[in-house]
Amino acid sequence: MDAIPGPLIDPQIMERTYEKISSDIRSGQWKGNLWGCDYPMLAMTAARLGKPSEAVDWLLFDTPLNEYPPDGYNAGWYLPGNGGLLWAVALMTAGWDDCHIL
Repeated sequence: MDAIPGPLIDPQIMERTYEKISSDIRSGQWKGNLWGCDYPMLAMTAARLGKPSEAVDWLLFDTPLNEYPPDGYNAGWYLPGNGGLLWAVALMTAGWDDCHIL
């Protein structure tokens, strides 16, 4: 698992944390407790873990707080959701230092 280099990150802990949280969300245990910025964060985490298809799935996750209507503002003008989406797309398209999975 070389997708997350660096001395401050334990890839195994990050993987287990991501798997637990994503499993809980998909099973509905966190229903109503997430905001629009949480889905891009999950997408960036999945990308860094070498799971690009899961990253895209999180950006497209079907829930009211992860919607982008025609005006472009996430879930009723929740701007951190918009910023998170832009960060996630940038990370997923341009990569990061030592990125070898794109």
